[in-house]
Amino acid sequence: MHIANFDKPGLRDRLIAKALKIKDHRGLILDLRNNRGGRMDEALAVLAVFIENGVLGTIKNRTEPGVIESRRFCVNDTQFFAEVEVEGPGKAPRHIFFDRPPCLLGGRPLVILINSRTASAAEMLTAALVENSEPGKVTLVGSGSTPGKGIGQVDVDVCKFGSRVKLRITRSHWFTPSGQWLGDCGQTVRESIEPEVVVEGDSGIEGLTAARAALDKLLS
Repeated sequence: MHIANFDKPGLRDRLIAKALKIKDHRGLILDLRNNRGGRMDEALAVLAVFIENGVLGTIKNRTEPGVIESRRFCVNDTQFFAEVEVEGPGKAPRHIFFDRPPCLLGGRPLVILINSRTASAAEMLTAALVENSEPGKVTLVGSGSTPGKGIGQVDVDVCKFGSRVKLRITRSHWFTPSGQWLGDCGQTVRESIEPEVVVEGDSGIEGLTAARAALDKLLS
């Protein structure tokens, strides 16, 4: 199963349609190579199809000057929700509830293909799958470590002297289920995700062959 990015809405529903076709599968290969991320909400919705109970991750946003909002995303058997806390006096914690998709891809051996261009939301997905897995159920295969991009950004159009320029602003930090921040691609911090099984190149067949061997090992 290949996920190229998390740019467009509706990915969760497309994933569910694919999962229903392989609902009797014994194990799965998830290819996230060259997935540079995209929408965090799409990645979180996809995680709910893989994880039955657990924490998916935490996103901290600056909602206004001096105010930080923290959303801790979780799933259980029947719910998909965020625990919301806002720094500041008089700010009571609250919950936001989302549509809970069926957990069709959880509980089975999983091999995840990554490389040096698996970034941001794709790293969040990878970290959550690893940290929520049972020992010996998930293996990472790839040609190199991920960038360590634990930040979310937004592009703002700026018009000056008749020219249109895009200004990219960091507005959020995300953290793995265990609370780890992967960093800002090495500007100040870089905590990469490392593959357990290293392959020499990023060619489709080489990586897939190694992933298939890793899955066979998990299934044996």
